[in-house]
Amino acid sequence: MVVQCPKCGHKIYQRRPARRRPIDPSALVERPPLLEEGDWLTTEQVAAELSIKPASLASMISRKRFPKADLKWRRRNYWKPSTVKRWQDEEFQRIVFMPADGWPQEEPSETPPRGEGGRFIKIEAVEIIIRP
Repeated sequence: MVVQCPKCGHKIYQRRPARRRPIDPSALVERPPLLEEGDWLTTEQVAAELSIKPASLASMISRKRFPKADLKWRRRNYWKPSTVKRWQDEEFQRIVFMPADGWPQEEPSETPPRGEGGRFIKIEAVEIIIRP
């Protein structure tokens, strides 16, 4: 936006105010009814339950590492508690915790970490075997 100085006629360029989406205050208080499970979870509540930041949750959703919201209402995302619980159960099955007696001690491979000419060896495949 260009404005002229009334005294000298010099052009003054002004920045336009940033457009911000208006937030409906009732969206922060009112939630749609969920009869079977209790209450809906907001983005902030889901992020707090997963011990991450809300921006990290948005990133996980965009990368398809977390399910999309079950409901979008008044520009806000809501999840059912069962959706978050199901995702946690599936995700924690993939994580391997250290056994109580520790990892088995095996001798390191005799293969040197470098190949000919001092170059690193390219590893194409790794097989991990977990013994109970």
